[in-house]
Amino acid sequence: MNKKFSKITSQSCDLIFFNKIKKYIKNLERVFFLIGKKECTRGNHAHKKCSQFFFPLNSNIKIYLDNGIKEKMILLKYGEILKVGPLVWVKVKLKKNQIIGVFCNRKYSKNEYIRNYQKFKNYIKK
Repeated sequence: MNKKFSKITSQSCDLIFFNKIKKYIKNLERVFFLIGKKECTRGNHAHKKCSQFFFPLNSNIKIYLDNGIKEKMILLKYGEILKVGPLVWVKVKLKKNQIIGVFCNRKYSKNEYIRNYQKFKNYIKK
């Protein structure tokens, strides 16, 4: 799902907003932002039950997805929203000054994360 968020632009500032967000995210529980201070990789884990919705705020960002069978890289464009369901290994590659927001449909719980790739592979085989 690569839906667009809306933007109003002026010479001095941009206003970015989401309409009808409940249409896409039934239970919005958490919002966070990743801000690249230098080139870095974030994520590098999967969630057991949580779905995430990624939206770049200032440039296109590379997101790597792996469902245990197939890997793919998505260049998520500024203005798009990408839904990533549970049991997908995610890596977000950020460059300096890139910002990406993430909506989640579950509250934070450290037990929700699978942080070891081999454990992830074993978990999805169950």
